[in-house]
Amino acid sequence: MSETEHVRGKLIPTNKTIQEFIGDIEFDSYHSNAKEYFEDEFYEKATEINGKVFIVEKKEIEPYEDIFESKLNDDGSIDFELRYYSGGCGFGEAIDYALKKLTPNQPT
Repeated sequence: MSETEHVRGKLIPTNKTIQEFIGDIEFDSYHSNAKEYFEDEFYEKATEINGKVFIVEKKEIEPYEDIFESKLNDDGSIDFELRYYSGGCGFGEAIDYALKKLTPNQPT
């Protein structure tokens, strides 16, 4: 069931690729590669940005209106706040909208 979601949190860099992050595993019949496995097993727990994995720390907030905010911190982590209707977009799309709001001199 789709519903509005409001999420506030931080993306913490691991400086690892998906393969480095998940390590050596054998894929079951549901996953044909590392990216599919990562996206399924770590949904809303970790995300990939420019080829590197970030750990998701988040808190869900009572929803009212759409919010897509992000802020790059000095330590390389990214604070984020999302509030969105999950029938209109998913967590990955919402993070993308928020990251597009970072200032041009801030790497994503």
